[in-house]
Amino acid sequence: MHISRCPDVRPARWALGAAALVLLLPALATSAAAADTVDLDGVGYELRSPASPSLGAAATSYDPVGNDEHPAVTLPPSVTIDGRSVPVRAVGAGAFQDEGLEAVALPDGLTTIGNRAFEGNRLTELVLPPSVTGINGVRAFGGNALASIDLPGSMTHLGNSVFSENELTSIDLPAGLEYLGHGVFSDNALAQVDLPPALATMGQDVFQDNPTLGTIRFLGPAPEIIGGPENSPVARDDATTPRVEHLWRHGETSGLPQAFTWPTWYGLATEPLIEVDFVAGAATGAHLPESRLVPLDLGTPQDDAPWGTIVPDDAPPTPTAPGLLFAGWTTVGDDPSPWTYGQPLRADTTLSALWRDDSPRVAAIEVTASAARVDVGGTVTLAAEGFDAAGTSLGDVTDDTLFASDVATDVVAGDQVTFPTASSHTITGTHEASEARGSVVVEVVEVDEVDEVDGTDTADAPAGFVDDSGVSRGGTDGGDDGARPATTPVPTDTVAASSALPATGASPAVTVVVAVGTMLLGMALVLTARRAAAGRRA
Repeated sequence: MHISRCPDVRPARWALGAAALVLLLPALATSAAAADTVDLDGVGYELRSPASPSLGAAATSYDPVGNDEHPAVTLPPSVTIDGRSVPVRAVGAGAFQDEGLEAVALPDGLTTIGNRAFEGNRLTELVLPPSVTGINGVRAFGGNALASIDLPGSMTHLGNSVFSENELTSIDLPAGLEYLGHGVFSDNALAQVDLPPALATMGQDVFQDNPTLGTIRFLGPAPEIIGGPENSPVARDDATTPRVEHLWRHGETSGLPQAFTWPTWYGLATEPLIEVDFVAGAATGAHLPESRLVPLDLGTPQDDAPWGTIVPDDAPPTPTAPGLLFAGWTTVGDDPSPWTYGQPLRADTTLSALWRDDSPRVAAIEVTASAARVDVGGTVTLAAEGFDAAGTSLGDVTDDTLFASDVATDVVAGDQVTFPTASSHTITGTHEASEARGSVVVEVVEVDEVDEVDGTDTADAPAGFVDDSGVSRGGTDGGDDGARPATTPVPTDTVAASSALPATGASPAVTVVVAVGTMLLGMALVLTARRAAAGRRA
């Protein structure tokens, strides 16, 4: 019996499965690729590393048709790819090249900008976020119309031709910028550029084709030049010939590996600058001028060294300090000396301010004494009042005044003078600060031991006793220092009349009344007696 076998269909099935898998592979690949990219407002984004989404996304393409804001474009800080939000970290090479853009807004968080990323557009201004610390992309913004660039303080390097072929007239470079590549600012319209102290390396022809460039100022040491001394870091074209300014301390005498030379550096005329600092000296709270960079431009190549100065017409504002007046400058160093505007300066210099007292100047003083006339052995207290040149009182200046007498035996102790001898004594006061002088005369008299009128001993006369001259001779209630209190002299005729009256103990006025009454009574008695006698005769 013949039994026939069915053919084995398993190989055919495997073949069909393999064929189906081959047909599905392109679709699977397309699906995987789609999962790593996204389009948003005309911009295509893709993961920088599908295996590491945390590295973020890069903008890699642009279609103006999908952007309602064209010719402006805004890149978001993050995009969603394959259901995950990832930061936008980069702009890929040529992503926006030649797309007619006039404005672009870049997000904080962006770190990388590729070759020719925005080349050939019509951008007029650019603000780079702080996250962009450098641009390595060749001609990343070349061939635009940029007139304004805001570089972040975090920027450390700019690559080759990054801003070439634009319309820049000025540029503010960050202090921490360390590297400038070949032709970074070539073909612009710059007038002056300050290169920061941190700049360490420069490429060739950084400022090529900037015929309006008049000055390049290096604020740090001479940088290393890529390509060696035969390649100019500034420009090789005949139209770009700026003056190179550099700090004097970074010149040939500095001993640095790279140093600026004078009078030329890489074929360009050089001008050393010295730094002039201003300090307050003895003043506190002073307002001082800011430091100056002074060009050493008054020498010739035949001189040992150039020199410069600050001319009076360009002098900084006058310093001020509380209670003081500025009196000039002096140099600081081993051999300080006065300095005025216009005098030569040959090296970095520190000038210290000189000051004088700002209080009103005493032009004259008036000296007074506590008594104009005293007994021998008496003491007076002196005072001095100051006056300015206009005669306005400046108040008491006794503490600032030295007193002296023209009589050698007088004892002067501060503002008090004691007189051992009788005569006219002239006391002179001298104001210490201004040397203004004033004087006063004090009469010193001998003490009369016996009163010449009645022989009464007046040495121990009571307070208020008045002698024939009308001057007080008695002691004072507060103790006798020999000084004579101010008194009103008593007329001598009144004194004589009162001394002829009986000693009644009454006051002089009462005594006079009694005397007049006695005289009238006597006259009345005489008149009565005469009338009585006449009556008897009759």
